[in-house]
Amino acid sequence: MARRTKTAVHGQKKKDVTVTLTPESVQMLDAKAETLGISRSELIERMARSQKSSTEIELLGECSAT
Repeated sequence: MARRTKTAVHGQKKKDVTVTLTPESVQMLDAKAETLGISRSELIERMARSQKSSTEIELLGECSAT
Protein backbone atom coordinates (compact mmCIF):
# COMPACT_ATOMS: atom_id res chain seq x y z
CA MET A 1 0.00 0.00 0.00
CA ALA A 2 1.40 3.39 -0.95
CA ARG A 3 2.34 5.68 1.91
CA ARG A 4 0.65 9.06 1.78
CA THR A 5 1.76 12.29 3.38
CA LYS A 6 0.39 13.37 6.74
CA THR A 7 -2.22 15.90 5.69
CA ALA A 8 -4.76 17.61 7.88
CA VAL A 9 -7.77 15.91 6.27
CA HIS A 10 -9.70 16.05 9.55
CA GLY A 11 -8.43 19.50 10.53
CA GLN A 12 -5.60 18.19 12.70
CA LYS A 13 -1.99 17.20 12.15
CA LYS A 14 -1.54 13.41 12.14
CA LYS A 15 0.42 11.65 14.91
CA ASP A 16 2.44 8.46 14.41
CA VAL A 17 1.21 5.50 16.48
CA THR A 18 2.09 1.82 16.59
CA VAL A 19 -0.64 -0.80 16.56
CA THR A 20 -0.01 -4.53 16.88
CA LEU A 21 -2.45 -6.76 15.00
CA THR A 22 -2.68 -10.34 13.83
CA PRO A 23 -1.80 -10.93 10.16
CA GLU A 24 -5.46 -11.79 9.49
CA SER A 25 -6.62 -8.46 10.92
CA VAL A 26 -4.10 -6.56 8.80
CA GLN A 27 -5.35 -8.39 5.69
CA MET A 28 -8.95 -7.52 6.58
CA LEU A 29 -8.08 -3.83 7.11
CA ASP A 30 -6.11 -3.69 3.88
CA ALA A 31 -8.92 -5.32 1.89
CA LYS A 32 -11.53 -2.90 3.27
CA ALA A 33 -9.25 0.11 2.70
CA GLU A 34 -8.56 -0.97 -0.87
CA THR A 35 -12.29 -1.42 -1.52
CA LEU A 36 -12.90 2.13 -0.28
CA GLY A 37 -9.87 3.54 -2.11
CA ILE A 38 -8.29 4.87 1.10
CA SER A 39 -5.20 4.08 3.17
CA ARG A 40 -5.22 1.72 6.13
CA SER A 41 -4.55 4.72 8.36
CA GLU A 42 -7.54 6.62 6.96
CA LEU A 43 -9.75 3.56 7.47
CA ILE A 44 -8.75 3.36 11.14
CA GLU A 45 -9.28 7.14 11.47
CA ARG A 46 -12.79 6.83 10.06
CA MET A 47 -13.58 3.86 12.29
CA ALA A 48 -12.45 5.81 15.36
CA ARG A 49 -14.53 8.84 14.37
CA SER A 50 -17.70 6.99 13.40
CA GLN A 51 -20.70 6.41 15.61
CA LYS A 52 -20.46 3.04 17.33
CA SER A 53 -23.01 0.49 16.20
CA SER A 54 -24.32 -2.08 18.64
CA THR A 55 -22.00 -4.66 17.06
CA GLU A 56 -18.98 -2.42 17.63
CA ILE A 57 -20.02 -1.83 21.24
CA GLU A 58 -20.31 -5.60 21.76
CA LEU A 59 -16.84 -6.11 20.32
CA LEU A 60 -15.41 -3.40 22.56
CA GLY A 61 -17.05 -5.03 25.56
CA GLU A 62 -15.54 -8.35 24.54
CA CYS A 63 -12.08 -6.76 24.49
CA SER A 64 -12.42 -5.13 27.89
CA ALA A 65 -13.69 -8.34 29.47
CA THR A 66 -10.40 -10.15 28.85
